[in-house]
Amino acid sequence: MGLETVELLWAVEEAFKIKISDADAERMRTVGDLNRFIAQQVALRASSPHHSVTPEPSLTWELLVPMVVEQFGVRPEQVTPEAQWGRDLGAS
Repeated sequence: MGLETVELLWAVEEAFKIKISDADAERMRTVGDLNRFIAQQVALRASSPHHSVTPEPSLTWELLVPMVVEQFGVRPEQVTPEAQWGRDLGAS
């Protein structure tokens, strides 16, 4: 996993107030993998009695795409659930 992808994951952690372990990060091959992980983490936190205000899991994609576009300098239409970090988005 390259620096660009790691920086994206840091931004995701901050934006969604979640933690992404190294092991979880290594399993994420596509933008869809990351989106599913975010949605799961947001849903878990929302079910906690002490959760803070978080976006609905259905909105994670709309929030994630602009982050990927900014980090990788790609067009929004390139960011699909199947898009792979290196192959499709040019991440190092």
